[in-house]
Amino acid sequence: ASNTNMNPSNILALLSVVLLVAATTSASPVLTVVPKEIPQEVETFHIFWSGIKSPSTADYVALYDYPTPQNRLPWATFNNTKAASSGSFKLELLNWRTGYRFVYYSVAPNGVATVAASSPVITVNPLYPTQVHLSLTEKPTSMRVMWVSGASQGHVVFGYRSDLSDGVRVAGSYKTYSVDQMCGLNAAIYYLNPGNIFSAVMNNLKPNALVFYKVVSKGGSASEIFSFKTAPVPGPDNSISMFAFGDSGVSKCQNMTGWCELPAGQTYANIESDMRANSNFSLLLHIGDISYAVGHANRWEQFFYEIKPMATQLPYMVCIGNHEYDYQGQPFKPSWGNYGNDSYGECGIPYWTRFKMPGQNNQSLWYSFNYGNVHFTFMSSEHDCTPGSEQHAWLQQDLASVDRSVTPFVVFSGHRPMYTSEYYPANVTYMDGLRMAVEPLLLKYQVDLAMWGHVHSYERTCPVFNKQCTPGATTHVVIGMGGMTLTPAWATEPGWIVYRDINFGYSRIFTTPDSLHFQYVKNNGQVIGDEFTLARRF
Repeated sequence: ASNTNMNPSNILALLSVVLLVAATTSASPVLTVVPKEIPQEVETFHIFWSGIKSPSTADYVALYDYPTPQNRLPWATFNNTKAASSGSFKLELLNWRTGYRFVYYSVAPNGVATVAASSPVITVNPLYPTQVHLSLTEKPTSMRVMWVSGASQGHVVFGYRSDLSDGVRVAGSYKTYSVDQMCGLNAAIYYLNPGNIFSAVMNNLKPNALVFYKVVSKGGSASEIFSFKTAPVPGPDNSISMFAFGDSGVSKCQNMTGWCELPAGQTYANIESDMRANSNFSLLLHIGDISYAVGHANRWEQFFYEIKPMATQLPYMVCIGNHEYDYQGQPFKPSWGNYGNDSYGECGIPYWTRFKMPGQNNQSLWYSFNYGNVHFTFMSSEHDCTPGSEQHAWLQQDLASVDRSVTPFVVFSGHRPMYTSEYYPANVTYMDGLRMAVEPLLLKYQVDLAMWGHVHSYERTCPVFNKQCTPGATTHVVIGMGGMTLTPAWATEPGWIVYRDINFGYSRIFTTPDSLHFQYVKNNGQVIGDEFTLARRF
C-alpha cells in the first residue's frame, strides 16, 4: 500500500474526522471516509460513522462502486458496527478505475433502512497501469507484458539499465470484455468493467539477461520499474529453476463478495521468499483454477494484485480450469465428463482476455514452448481432447515434433488429473475418459512428467500406464494444493501411488543436463514433503 495516510495533510484530515465524530455523536448520522482518493494502485482507508440512533448488532456498512449501477449488490458488507453509535474500521481498496461509496444500513424488526452515505471516494487516476504480469511468447528472445488501464493508449519501455536510460519503447494494443459476453447470472450481476487490458511484446532480448521495464499509459502515468531474467536459449545443457502449483485464488478477502482462499497468501509469500533467496528461479506455472473469481469480477482485480511480486518478475504461465470455463451449454460434454456450471457465467472470457499464452489460435487453451532443456505442453481438460478432435491432433503433432536432442525433458500439464486416488464417481469416470483419449500419446512420446491440479492435495505416482506401474512411462503429480480448501482424506490407496499428502504448498523444479529434480514444499515451515529425480532418457 502507498503511504498516503502518513502525509501531513491526511494526518490532519484524520484528526479532523475524529473530532467530527466526537462532536456529532448525538447529532445527525454521518459516514465519513479518509482519504478521499486512490492516487495509484492501492490505498488504505479509514471509515468513520457517528450519530447513529438506536444502533443494533445487525447494522452494517456496505461498499459499492461509484457511480453505482441500478440494482447493484454491494461488493462488501461489514457487520462490525458492534451496536455502537460511533466507531470506525479500516480497509484497503484497489484502483478499479472507478469510484467507491459506503452506505450505513440500520437493521430493525420492521426492515432495513439507509441511515447515512459517504461522499464518493474518487479514483483520481484511472489511467494508472495495474495488474502487470509477464508471459512467454513463441520466441525465446521475447517476453510479453500485460497490464490494465483506463487509457486508450499505452506502451512498455524496456532496457538493460536499471534507470531505463537505454530504454526501447514498444506500443501496446488492448482488448476488453463486456457484461453481454458473460454467459451466466453470477458473472452478469457481479460484472465490473475490466478496463483496457493491454499487451506488448519485448523483442530481441539477450538470453539469461536481467531486463528492466515499466509500462506507461497515454498521459504519462507510469508503473514502477520492474525486472525479469530472460529465458535461456533452448538446449540440452541449459538448466532451469521454476515453480508450479494449481488451485490457489485470493487470500486478502476483506469481506468482499466471492470465494476466499486464505492459505493462498502463504503459498505466494513462500514463493516470493524463495525468489529472494535464489535469483535463478525464472518461470512459474499455474495449473488451472486461477483466481476462483467464479463470476465476481472484483476477485480478478485482487488476484493480480496479490501475484504482482511474482508475475512482474517471472513469466506467469497458466492453463484453463473448470472454474475459469465450465458453463451450462458448453460444447464438449461427454458421458464420462462431469462438467457443470463451475465458472458461474464467466465461460472463459476473463481468462483468455486477461492472459495470452504462446500460440495464435486457441485462446490460451492448449499451447507449448521450449524453455532451457525442457519442452512444456499444456492441454485443456475442459475441451474435446478425444481422437479426431482439434486438440488431440494438436497434442499429437506437438509431442511428435519435440527434438529431444535440444529439449531432452518433456513436461505435460492440464487441470483435471489423469491419475488421482481421490475416488468419487465423477473423478473415476473422467480419469478413465482422459486416459483413453490422451495417455497413449504420453507413452508413445515418452513424456517424463505430467502435472495436474483440480484435486486439492499432493499426489505422486510411479511411472504409470493404464493404471499399472510401467518402466519408462510417465510420472504424474497432482499439485492442486495452492490455496483452495483441501481435499478430504482418501479412502483407498491404489498400487500406482508412491506418495500423497493433504497440505497446502507448491512445487519447485530444477533441471541439470542429466536430470529433472522435483520438490513438493509444504507451506508450513517450507518443509520438503516429497522429492524425486527423473534421469535424462535422450
